[in-house]
Amino acid sequence: QTQVEKLKVAAEAEKRKLMARAELEKQQDLKDLEIQRQRELNQLVIEKQREMDHSIISKEGRLAAICSEHPTYASYMVDKQLASKVEVAFLPTGTDPNIFTNLIKNRLPLPGIRE
Repeated sequence: QTQVEKLKVAAEAEKRKLMARAELEKQQDLKDLEIQRQRELNQLVIEKQREMDHSIISKEGRLAAICSEHPTYASYMVDKQLASKVEVAFLPTGTDPNIFTNLIKNRLPLPGIRE
């Protein structure tokens, strides 16, 4: 090969090497941008969660203040919460001690229904 051909081959090899390096740098820049974008998204999620937590804490604080000022209301709230977990019904029985026995045996007339 002539000297000119050797220089052309060397130049072509150098050109490919530079292009490969540029492609690698481009890929690394894209990865860096993606990482930065993901960090920003994560930061937004964290900030949103902090805002929600602050809102909940503020709401709970206001409720606590109301309950401390109005103990009757606090008792009502506790009773309501407890009652929502119970599956028992309390019925007024009046003075009839056999009301549940009669109710079970269908001897108790229902209001509004005449026998």
